[in-house]
Amino acid sequence: MVKFNPENKKNLTYSEIVKHVFKINDKIEAKNYLIDYILYLIHNNNYSIHYAEKIAKMNILYYLSHFNLNDIQKIEKYFDININKIKVLRKEKLKKINLSNGIHGTKNG
Repeated sequence: MVKFNPENKKNLTYSEIVKHVFKINDKIEAKNYLIDYILYLIHNNNYSIHYAEKIAKMNILYYLSHFNLNDIQKIEKYFDININKIKVLRKEKLKKINLSNGIHGTKNG
C-alpha cells in the first residue's frame, strides 16, 4: 500500500509529495493518498477542503505532465483527473508571466 508522507514529516518538498504517485496501483490507494495529501494541505496551510483538493489534484497533474502517456492514463484513472486540464493551466500561467513582463504574445500562447 502506497502511503502519503510515510516518514510523517511536518514539511514536505514538492518532490516528496508526488514521488510516490506512480507506485499507486488502484483507485483505493489513490483515494487514500489524495485524502492524506488534502489533510496535509489543510493542516499545514489552513486551506479549505475544496481548495486543498484542487491544489492537490493540480500538483499531481503537473507532475504527470512530465511522463509517458501510459503512466499518465493509469494515474488519471485512479485519481479521476485529466492531463488536458494542466495544458490549459500552463497556457494561462505563461500568458500571465509574459504580460507581467511586458511581453505580448508567444509561440505557445
